[in-house]
Amino acid sequence: MEQKPKGGFKFQEFFITDFSISRKPIKQGDKDLEIDYHPNAVLGLKTKTYVLGLKIELKDPDGSFTMTIDSLGFFAFDDIDSLEELKPILYLNAPAILFPYIRSFVASVTALSGLEAVHIPVTNLSFLRKAVEENTVVTEEDEDEFE
Repeated sequence: MEQKPKGGFKFQEFFITDFSISRKPIKQGDKDLEIDYHPNAVLGLKTKTYVLGLKIELKDPDGSFTMTIDSLGFFAFDDIDSLEELKPILYLNAPAILFPYIRSFVASVTALSGLEAVHIPVTNLSFLRKAVEENTVVTEEDEDEFE
C-alpha cells in the first residue's frame, strides 16, 4: 500500500515591512556590496507556525548606496514528528526560501531609481543557521507575537 506523503513545511506569505534606500547620483563602486544579515523568528508550537524576520543591510564600500530591508516570511507546518526534525527546515530552508524574494525586491527597486540596478549575488545562507536558531523564540501560546 502506498504511503500518503507528509504535509511538512509550507511557505505561506512574504512581506516587506519596511525599507529605506539612499543613492547618490554617481556610479556605484566596482567593489562588492557589504551585506549584513539580522534574522529573528517566532516558532509557534501550538499554532504550528513559523514567522521569520530577515533584515538585510546593503552598503556600497564607496558610500554611494545604502539600503535596509525588513522582511517577514510566514510558514506553517504539520505532520512533523519532533522539533529536532523541524530545526534544519527552520534554520536553513526558511532563510533560503525568503532570500530570492529579497534579491528580486532589491533589483526591482534599484532599477526603478534611475541608476544602475543593484543585484545581490546568489548566496548560500547556511552561515545564518546559528544566528537564526539563537534568535528564534519558541512559544506554546495560541497566538504568535512577532516584534
